[in-house]
Amino acid sequence: MRHILIVLSFMFIVVNNYWLNCVAENDLERLHKIQSLLCVPNKTDTAIVDKVIECEHKHNITAEGIAFAKKLETKLTDCSNKANVSAYTKVDQTVMVRKQALIMYCDKEFFNCLVKVFVDNKDLMNEQGRIDKSQDEAVKAKTYQCVLDVFKN
Repeated sequence: MRHILIVLSFMFIVVNNYWLNCVAENDLERLHKIQSLLCVPNKTDTAIVDKVIECEHKHNITAEGIAFAKKLETKLTDCSNKANVSAYTKVDQTVMVRKQALIMYCDKEFFNCLVKVFVDNKDLMNEQGRIDKSQDEAVKAKTYQCVLDVFKN
């Protein structure tokens, strides 16, 4: 469960920054790069997804960030239920954290739904903005580099 909270937090930061125009360029570039490497149905397999999740696991998230991710996760139930990552047949999706990582990164409809949740809830967006300001850019950069390293092999 902790892994998915970390992935969720990264995605929320990206979405929040996108809509607030705060350091969006850097976070969005990172997200698009990860998506271009990870979201390849005939190439991405369980081992790759597990390595990406492990990189996210190394990301130090605050207790406040975890609480926020749990709160947001309940708001995203409908978004998750509509997601479809069935094209990723090389990934064992019986382990929910893997399926959720694919959904977070690779399902455009989920991402659009996630954006709508933030746009429709300014308090949620403001809370994420406050949490994001306290996050260390160096930790996000290390996590991103770790994910890139997964694909160098």
